[in-house]
Amino acid sequence: MENSITSILCVSKYKSRWHHNIEFRFINAGYLINFIYLDLLLDEVKTQKRRFKINDLIKKIEFEYSKIGGDYILYDLEFSTFLTPYDIETISISTKTKSVAFLLDDDVLHNINKVFFTKIDKLLVNGLLTKNTYESYGFNALDIVPFEIPKDIKIDQHNTNLFDNFYVLHYGDSAKADRMAKLIKLKEAGINVKILNDNLSYNQLSNEIKMAPLVINFTKSFPQVVDPLSISPFSPWNYFKTYRSDKKNFIYQYKGRPFEAAFLDSFVISEIFPFHEMIFENKMPVFRDDNEMIQIVKAIFANPELLIKKRIEFIKFCKEKFNEDKLSVKLKEFLSKKDYNHCMFSWNINFEISVRLTRFQLSRNLIYIFRNTNNFSNNNQNLKNIFATIFSFLILLKFIISGVLRRLKHYKK
Repeated sequence: MENSITSILCVSKYKSRWHHNIEFRFINAGYLINFIYLDLLLDEVKTQKRRFKINDLIKKIEFEYSKIGGDYILYDLEFSTFLTPYDIETISISTKTKSVAFLLDDDVLHNINKVFFTKIDKLLVNGLLTKNTYESYGFNALDIVPFEIPKDIKIDQHNTNLFDNFYVLHYGDSAKADRMAKLIKLKEAGINVKILNDNLSYNQLSNEIKMAPLVINFTKSFPQVVDPLSISPFSPWNYFKTYRSDKKNFIYQYKGRPFEAAFLDSFVISEIFPFHEMIFENKMPVFRDDNEMIQIVKAIFANPELLIKKRIEFIKFCKEKFNEDKLSVKLKEFLSKKDYNHCMFSWNINFEISVRLTRFQLSRNLIYIFRNTNNFSNNNQNLKNIFATIFSFLILLKFIISGVLRRLKHYKK
């Protein structure tokens, strides 16, 4: 196996607790990893110049690379539409590096990611289904499940006293989809619920997880939260269908919390998600609705011996099936191979519109762009549609004028 790659530079939108997992995954595979955050770089760019230009951001990334260095640049920028494939190619040529991208929350968003990552050399994805999808497009992809293996956390022996106080632990975005409604249902059923805030440190969160009798994992998510390409200037029906607040208009996402909890010696019940039977082989209880969720929790808490047994089986299964050392070897082998596949896609007007509008918004409010996965909240959908219509009209006008000029040139001959 080649052993020339020593360091990686990760370009991310903003600092996140998930970067502890990224760091551990690469350190365990023998790489040194450094991070730069685009919200901070853009703050610096804006203080230096009155008008934002994308080239300023690209030069800033290149400058940070010159200080830190690295053999690969890793892009943690899925669903982003402020950079284009050609911007990534420009950075790769300037820094003489290969590019890698994370696709850890893809689901139905292949339409944007397959365009945005056209010039990426390698993809790290979150499951065999996503891996097969991108390989069918021509990408070079590696399934790195599970990604969420905690770093540098000392796991104590199981504390049997914790079973004197039964409660369900939830962490993450409780406002997403109908999560809060489900947590309220648990409380109404007489079940204790503990909801963690986002201000906990990495170590504090890890200890809360490992001491919890039961962690709950919700997977439901509404598509409008995560699809910035849902623009159809001349199709009001498509706009209405995508952005309406319809409880039937949702998807079940593949989440990493079960892995994270397992490697912190905790137990999880989860809402359904694709291929859960294949991944966890029935070692993790799964519910499909509120009643089933309540029944499972009550059954587990009514029998402490069953809880301990299921907990130990779940932890052992995950640690044996998803051995972190084997995963690290697989990652190193994947990055070391000099096979770089690029997939070329035709120009996408929705992607171009979203890129230009995002860049316009960047000059106004950085946090607004980076903290909202969709880049644009529903309140700004009218602005988005107006911009899309104007942009499409200009493209059409350019096409007509170009055709007229070609005909005039032909007649002159």
